[in-house]
Amino acid sequence: MRSWPLPLQPRFIVFTAVVLVTAILTVAFFLSPSIYIVIPLAICAALTTVGTVDLIQTRHAVLRNYPLTAHIRFILEEIRPEIRQYFLEGEKDGTPFSRDKRAIVYQRAKQALDKRPFGTQNDVYASGFEWLNHSVAPRPTVKEPFRVVVGGPECGKPYSASVFNISAMSFGALSPNAIRALNSGAKKGNFAHDTGEGGYSAYHRENGGDIIWEVGSGYFSCRNSDGTFCAEKFKDNASCEQVKMVELKLSQGATRPRRCAARCKGQYGNRRCARRADGARLHFASATFGFLEPDRDDAFHRQHEEPFRWQADWLQALCRPSVGIPRHLQGDARDGDLSGLHRRRWHGRRHRRGSA
Repeated sequence: MRSWPLPLQPRFIVFTAVVLVTAILTVAFFLSPSIYIVIPLAICAALTTVGTVDLIQTRHAVLRNYPLTAHIRFILEEIRPEIRQYFLEGEKDGTPFSRDKRAIVYQRAKQALDKRPFGTQNDVYASGFEWLNHSVAPRPTVKEPFRVVVGGPECGKPYSASVFNISAMSFGALSPNAIRALNSGAKKGNFAHDTGEGGYSAYHRENGGDIIWEVGSGYFSCRNSDGTFCAEKFKDNASCEQVKMVELKLSQGATRPRRCAARCKGQYGNRRCARRADGARLHFASATFGFLEPDRDDAFHRQHEEPFRWQADWLQALCRPSVGIPRHLQGDARDGDLSGLHRRRWHGRRHRRGSA
């Protein structure tokens, strides 16, 4: 099959046409100079320069193989979100928040009417659609707030948690004012504020809202200078009246252990950088050696054993000054090996249940 010369191939034809037009306009300008020739000549000369650079450069194969025309692709990629948002996206299609939900937020922020009468735009016959049926025998309206008690019979201080709370957002990702605002809202609304794995900071304590302290694999707010878990710091923070529950995060998803200097700016991936001097005090880490956040937990999880149950029981006893750790278990805790505590308590439970 006979092939076309390279300048006449479809992927180069636009660039070839622009070069020819530039040459023709250049000759015409020298024969009869005119403002009507200068402007098209300048435009074609600029396009010729861009196409020549596309042919010479070696960084982008698309530009090298399709000079000039490849820029149309990049332009369309730039305006693709706007095209989708204004022309293609439906009222219910966007994620995580659809345009319909965003519109409600905008209307309420402007104190405008946010009600839409005459039916719904949802597909009520779609699989998984949920709704509430009217009752033929309605009950009196419950005036007490909906709450869930967390903590069984063995729990010394069960917590009556609200069904709506503030989910985990770390101090490393939010500013001090944002932490203060969230905790102040939790105080006024009588619900809990999850600290995230960034630690239990001084900004969480200022307004006195209920706290769910999340302890991740970095042990922020309860770690030694070398990054290991510190039981004493855990006891000091967990014993605070403001801390209602402790959440243990046993692993990091799809991450690797990384170390970074505390003087770094920002937060990248799994790196927890101290952007301010109080960041080092919050995480109880050295500003010289930085922070190390492993991909898994070492203090609360051991392979081939029941996850974290053995040391979690010990920490629970540690945070009860009136009870403390039983005398026959203090040696295990003092020596740093809590496997003995785990075995005794685990086998004790099995015998109480009647297991062999």
